[in-house]
Amino acid sequence: MSEFQYYEFRAIDKPLSDQDRNVLRKISSRAEITSTSFTNTYNFGDFKGNPRKLVERFFDVHLYYANWGTWQLLIRLPRKLIDKSQFIAFFRNTELVRVYESSDYIIIDINKYEEEYYSHDYDGDQDISDVLAAMLPLRDDVLSGDFRLFYLIWLLGVQEEEIEDDEFEPLPRIGPLTAAHIAFCKFFQIDPDLVQAAGKNNNCYSDGQWSTEAVFKAVDNITPTDKTKFLQRLVEGDSHVAFEVRNIVRQSIAANRSQGRCRTVAELRNQATTIQAENQAAEDERQRRKYQLELKEAEEKREARLVYVRRRGEYAWEEVEREINNSGAVAYQRAVDLLCDLQTLAQRDNAMDQFSARISSIRNRHSRKKMFLDMLSNSIS
Repeated sequence: MSEFQYYEFRAIDKPLSDQDRNVLRKISSRAEITSTSFTNTYNFGDFKGNPRKLVERFFDVHLYYANWGTWQLLIRLPRKLIDKSQFIAFFRNTELVRVYESSDYIIIDINKYEEEYYSHDYDGDQDISDVLAAMLPLRDDVLSGDFRLFYLIWLLGVQEEEIEDDEFEPLPRIGPLTAAHIAFCKFFQIDPDLVQAAGKNNNCYSDGQWSTEAVFKAVDNITPTDKTKFLQRLVEGDSHVAFEVRNIVRQSIAANRSQGRCRTVAELRNQATTIQAENQAAEDERQRRKYQLELKEAEEKREARLVYVRRRGEYAWEEVEREINNSGAVAYQRAVDLLCDLQTLAQRDNAMDQFSARISSIRNRHSRKKMFLDMLSNSIS
């Protein structure tokens, strides 16, 4: 079978230096390398580097796809901005995730493998080269304290039947999802009905829904000393300040909100089944309406064609003769189609005797044209 492998690495916090790019070039002479990315595609052979070690040294995010059934995403997080204990519980019952630690970073490795899977290339609804770009905001979300990505990883474990029905979901609310979350779900092929169930009847979790008043109150509660430190780091070019401030705001707002009840896996599955049935019913209705519309449009076109044929009168019969004399399947079909229209008009005009007489005459005059006669017999008795 034809192989297709795609490797893409992205540097977010710090661009690659000339020395970094030289090191990467030694790993692959054919890769596309920029100050923030390293991309390679393989149709045969394999990548010579170690993706996890490259992420640990150079990159913040890595995406890998193989058309024999492997999907992988690595995310590097600075240890000073996040504590593993905040999210490790999301992964305790799934084999889809590995968490690696170094002195400065935590690396989350999400890896899905599906046996007996094969696609000619990449079977997503967008080009594979656009997928990682769509998911990049997920890292910023996590660093800002938005752990819905981890919920979706847990949900993937639910889909893969790694998590028992009596287990509770790790967050009581996740919706509505961002475009980056949706891109993640599509890449890892998480059941849309299950995703919809996860967000059903839950309060909004996204930054975009925070009221100005709530944000002002949360920021106002930050001590003057901490505000000064944040501003100093911002002036010095620390790109992580915004993550920390949003995390503080998020925690402050969450503390004053009703969190809702966490559901069991069984409840989520039941909701997903209900949603699937509702979506299927909606799709069936859409298809029914589409079919009815197509029938109506086809009937309108047919009526317009019959009006045209009636106006042509005897010229229509002359056209039938021309098409028959042209010979060939295409010409014969045009002649038969026109005769079907003439038959419909004859039925409406109570003139079937005259029509039948003309059909008999045509059959006699073209008795040697077996293909035409067979086509005529299949359409007109």
